[in-house]
Amino acid sequence: MKKSIILTAIAAGCSATAEIHRTSSTRLSNVIQHPFTGLDRKGPYHVPIENYENEQYFATIQLGTPPQEFKVSLDTGSSNLCVPSLNCSSIACRSSRKYDSSLSSSYKQNGTKFQIDYGPPPVQSDEDPKRSQLAGFISEDIMKIGDLHVKMQDFAETTGKYGKVWEHVCFDGVLGLGHDIVAVNHIVPPFYNMINQGLLDEPVVSFYFGNSSAEDDESQATFGGIDRNCYEGEIVKLPMRRKGQWNVVFEAITFGKETIKLNNTGTALTLARL
Repeated sequence: MKKSIILTAIAAGCSATAEIHRTSSTRLSNVIQHPFTGLDRKGPYHVPIENYENEQYFATIQLGTPPQEFKVSLDTGSSNLCVPSLNCSSIACRSSRKYDSSLSSSYKQNGTKFQIDYGPPPVQSDEDPKRSQLAGFISEDIMKIGDLHVKMQDFAETTGKYGKVWEHVCFDGVLGLGHDIVAVNHIVPPFYNMINQGLLDEPVVSFYFGNSSAEDDESQATFGGIDRNCYEGEIVKLPMRRKGQWNVVFEAITFGKETIKLNNTGTALTLARL
């Protein structure tokens, strides 16, 4: 029997909800559209997402020439690309892949200091479970994700990962998909560069989150469009709460006959275990 869910989606200048019917197994989708129009673009491009126990989702990117591979969280709550530097000395970096600029012929030095805090306001103690901070410096290189090649991408080489959370994740870094207004150091985010460089037909990135315990239920991100094989129903646009984070105000989430009432809740990315 088909069931439906209501979930967050974002469109240019507005956010949206979509009523999506399950077609084979439990799934959750999310759509984000950035405020760009009028460019001759291509796509959509499907990028596989690895799913660790329905709790951590991450994709593979490559940096440099020849390419160096990294696992990154596709984060809608931030706007910077961050990967560990060869010079990272934190405990969390010991098991991470590290970027080595000396191996890349397309690397360009920048060196500007960088620091970003994820989640709550920054705290000073590494023992605080809420601390989640990356620090380092800016570099520039070619970035590849799926079949997309992004030129002149500024990113953070992290020399320090602060907070216990980084010791328990399965990915190396973070690829931010938020608005450019929240990008640290006013760096142009990767998704904005994709659009500015004419790589996409539409200023849209969408997600399908599969179930790790189900066979043939792979997760994916789609850049430049929506994979309509992942859902049934229509996407309905609603006003965005404010520019910066992907915030939308809605009253309830419905799954089948069950409804969860909400009180004007805004969130960067709505996730639910179904």
